[in-house]
Amino acid sequence: MVECRKSGTRYAEHYNTINPAAIELWRKRSNASSNNRFHTIHFTDGLLGHFASNRVHSTRDTPIPSRKTTFSHESRVEGVLELFIQRFVILLGDFSSVSCMPSIRVAHFRHATHYETVLRDVRGLYLQGNKSVELALGLIGLEWNNIQVGQAWAASNFAQDKKIAQLCSDYADAGAYVLEWHEHPLMRIRWRGSALAAARLLKLPSAESAHLSDLGLAYADLGEISRALQYLEECLKILLTIGDRQGEGNALINMGNIYYSMGETRRSIDLHEKALKILVEIGDERGKGVALGSLGNDYFLLGEIDKAIGFYKQRLAIARALGDRRGESIALGNLGNSYAVIGEYQKAIESYKKSLVIRNELGDRQGQGITLGNIGTTYLDLKKPKKAIEYQRQYLAIALELGDRNGEANALTNLGIAYKGINAPDDATNCYKQALAIFQEIGDKRGEGAALGNLGNIFYNNGYFREAIEYYKSQLQISQAIEDRLGEGNVLYNLSLAFDKVGDRELAITQAEAALNIFLLIGDPWAEEVRAQLVGWGRGR
Repeated sequence: MVECRKSGTRYAEHYNTINPAAIELWRKRSNASSNNRFHTIHFTDGLLGHFASNRVHSTRDTPIPSRKTTFSHESRVEGVLELFIQRFVILLGDFSSVSCMPSIRVAHFRHATHYETVLRDVRGLYLQGNKSVELALGLIGLEWNNIQVGQAWAASNFAQDKKIAQLCSDYADAGAYVLEWHEHPLMRIRWRGSALAAARLLKLPSAESAHLSDLGLAYADLGEISRALQYLEECLKILLTIGDRQGEGNALINMGNIYYSMGETRRSIDLHEKALKILVEIGDERGKGVALGSLGNDYFLLGEIDKAIGFYKQRLAIARALGDRRGESIALGNLGNSYAVIGEYQKAIESYKKSLVIRNELGDRQGQGITLGNIGTTYLDLKKPKKAIEYQRQYLAIALELGDRNGEANALTNLGIAYKGINAPDDATNCYKQALAIFQEIGDKRGEGAALGNLGNIFYNNGYFREAIEYYKSQLQISQAIEDRLGEGNVLYNLSLAFDKVGDRELAITQAEAALNIFLLIGDPWAEEVRAQLVGWGRGR
């Protein structure tokens, strides 16, 4: 039976500031009896900011409400409260009489300054890794509302005073890690947009480049690739001018990640290798780990799984050496994806479960859902669709709990695939349609395209080829609009198969040749499959 090409989707998950961006993407071929899979490859580690320690994803994350952290140890509670009390005393100062009370503006400034410091403490604790991450999560659980109030005041008043402008710029830097794992990209855009204006007012090129970098990644998470590249190229230009080598390495990783998401893998490899060379030269271990993980993703997408596994193992070793628990969980997840591709399903599940333990420790509910979804998809590979449904329902429940609309859509897609596995096409179609509606609602064009491809595949698999063609055409329009070369190649090939089924061999050949040209251009191994199909149709080359 001729294979239908699976369209790609991208799931983003982020975390640090100059650190690793984790954009999770899974693209896997499906045969004519299956649909698009949403395994998540942790598009590891794009490095964002540069004037803190290290800073990616993905994430394009959908809105995640501030989450209350459950304290699992008394020592953690005491540590959080001790820091809280210390900061509270500093904030209040000695106001023993009414005459000592500050003006409203001064009070706002002190409040905002205090909570920027709290946010910076969170970042510092996070970068320390290990048990310090728990303390960071505890502080966010206690203080997130006040932090948002402080940032909003600084953003609204930065034009009035240089000190407030500096504070506005600093907030975005201090909060980059939290915004990555905790909030929707639109919030990152708001924070970084005001911070960029403040940095330009103060003529601070280093801060300006950091804000441009994160703005680029936030727009990439929203699927606005051209705008993302514009910000990142502007960022890189500034870094080269001021001679910031670490920032240059980080920016190259981020740009490589963007080209990766577009399917231009050879270009992303070139950028990631340049970044790795720089980060090794300057002794930046965290950045080195991020670059290695990104190279792993590149070779994963090219189908060179053994090479990808080698890079992921190096990424894992560095994360463990640094106590970077989140980086460790991402590396384990990517290893799980790799093992699943080569059919080592038990090893894949073991890696996923190790990743899940860490995500549980970090209180990373979104990451838990992603990992549960990956385990479910692996059970589907093992021909255990009922087990797969069990895990995908857990993923869906977590996404609903968090208000994670993107995760909800991904879980529904995976559920659709599992329902297909138990011969329930109506349930599968219903899940796909729900996923499509959500992607359209949240403006996720890449997800919308993948959902249309899923629906096209299910109609194709059931013999409704003309209906499949209409879905594929809609998917093609989106892939071309967002410059997703890989997605464009996939859907062109699927269109060629569908046109052949309705008796239009010439149009089928035209579509397949267009797909082949794209796969050859971006170095995708699926080119050989398309070439073989063309030979079968009497159009070999």
